[in-house]
Amino acid sequence: MPDYYAAIDAMRTQKKGDSVARHKPLLLLLILAKISSGHPNRFVFEQIEEELIHLLEKFGERPRTKIVAHYPFVFLAGESLLWHCTLTRQDLPNPKSLSRSAVLHQVGHLQPEFLKYLLQGRNLGHTVGYLLHRFWSQEFHQPLVQALGLGNHLSEIKEAEYYTRTLLDDPQAMFNAFGVIPSAKVWYRDEHFWVMEDGYPVSPGHCLVISQEHRLDYWDLSVQKQAHLPYVIRTTRQMIDARYQPDGYNLGMNCGQAAGQTIFHFHCHIILRYNGDTPNPRGGIRHCIPGKGNYDQT
Repeated sequence: MPDYYAAIDAMRTQKKGDSVARHKPLLLLLILAKISSGHPNRFVFEQIEEELIHLLEKFGERPRTKIVAHYPFVFLAGESLLWHCTLTRQDLPNPKSLSRSAVLHQVGHLQPEFLKYLLQGRNLGHTVGYLLHRFWSQEFHQPLVQALGLGNHLSEIKEAEYYTRTLLDDPQAMFNAFGVIPSAKVWYRDEHFWVMEDGYPVSPGHCLVISQEHRLDYWDLSVQKQAHLPYVIRTTRQMIDARYQPDGYNLGMNCGQAAGQTIFHFHCHIILRYNGDTPNPRGGIRHCIPGKGNYDQT
């Protein structure tokens, strides 16, 4: 999965002493609130300007600073994983020349992959919580949630407090559909996949190979990533052999709800098998549907 939380951390915000301009985080929170309420992923600046100004006045925390709501609408697009706008910084002869009139009719939207991630499971609420805990002190959280109409995400926002602390203490930790994974629990990672032991192992050493990018299942991986997966599985097997010395393996990928998939983010199970772990292992994964295995056809 692309590191959306690192992109949030990297949002350029103006600072003066202890005061931080929260224009981009507030714009992102407003967009997430609208997506949560069913708004299409298309936002014209003049249609959300008044709401954004109101939020900036109450929660921008930059007193005596002129409110320029049109700046974040364009410049958030510099965080390429998160936001796209029809007018970009590169279109301007000078960033300081950006005028409200030039932005009024511009259109912005969340990047499609980011939107897909947000709409999976509890990810939208967790992202809201991460923004709140990252950019505002606790006293502002409830008023912000109320102002944005995000009360239906209170449990995810509370969970995100733990996630935020973990990520700040351990910047290499993984935060995704599998929860917060401390870096010490990550066996391997490269640009396409990472590996950890399963939280509910079928056998000692049961591992998961998980895509860095948010992809639903194996069929949703690019051809390049499908071609790279066997290398990661072989590399993981070498680490497993050194630690557990199994007698065999089952490799499994659940693709779709009918196939038993419950976490819709690609992962491949590497299940270690040991002599005697089941009375008769013959047929292996053919028995995923009870009673349907046919030994004569294995």
